[in-house]
Amino acid sequence: DYTVSNPEKRVLDKRVSAVFILRKDGAALLQHRDDKPGLVHPGKWTIPGGHLDQNESPESCAKREVFEECNYQCGELKFITRFENHDGDFEPYELSLYCTRFDPKQESQIICREGQELRFVKREAADSIPVLRFLLPHWDAALVWLDA
Repeated sequence: DYTVSNPEKRVLDKRVSAVFILRKDGAALLQHRDDKPGLVHPGKWTIPGGHLDQNESPESCAKREVFEECNYQCGELKFITRFENHDGDFEPYELSLYCTRFDPKQESQIICREGQELRFVKREAADSIPVLRFLLPHWDAALVWLDA
C-alpha cells in the first residue's frame, strides 16, 4: 500500500486510476478502506482503484486495479476526468477517474480483496458515510453519463 511513512514510494506513486462501477439505480460499488496507521485515506469509503505501474496507461491501470481489489472485470470504461488530488495529509497525486455500467452477471464473483468491505451504495446514502471529498461531485458526473 501507498503510505505516508514511506517517502520514496510517495515519489514513485504519483498517478492513480479509479472506477465508478454503477448499477442501473445509480448505486456505485464502494470500498471501505482499511483503518491502518500511515495508510492514505484510512477508514474512508471510495471507489476501487490504485497506482499505475511503470509504462501502464491510466485506463489499463483502472481495469487491473478493479480486478485485483474486487475480482470484477470491467467492460468499456468512460473517462470522467483527471486532476491532482490534494484530499488528505500526504503528497498530492494525479487521479484519473472512469465509470462503467455494472454487469449483474458478475455479482456473485465480486470479492473484497483489499480494504474492510465492498458494498453497493446509493448516491443519496453516500452523504451519510465518510467518503473522500472528490467522490460525490464526480459520482454525479458519472450518473449523467449512465443516464445518457
